[in-house]
Amino acid sequence: HLFISLNVGHDANHNAITTHPFLAAVLKRSLDIVGVSSYCWRINHNKLHHQYTSIPDIDSTADSRTVVR
Repeated sequence: HLFISLNVGHDANHNAITTHPFLAAVLKRSLDIVGVSSYCWRINHNKLHHQYTSIPDIDSTADSRTVVR
């Protein structure tokens, strides 16, 4: 369930699932259900990761990859 929620939340935050505003808002918050802050996700992933992809100490996703692997 964790990876499904992360994938749905990830895709919803990229507006890749639906254009319906209410459904998009609900899906974006699917991360909150599994304990991941959807607010922090939007900041860390969308802003820091996509603007500074794979730059150490800035891209928080790159710094945490060893934990996920």
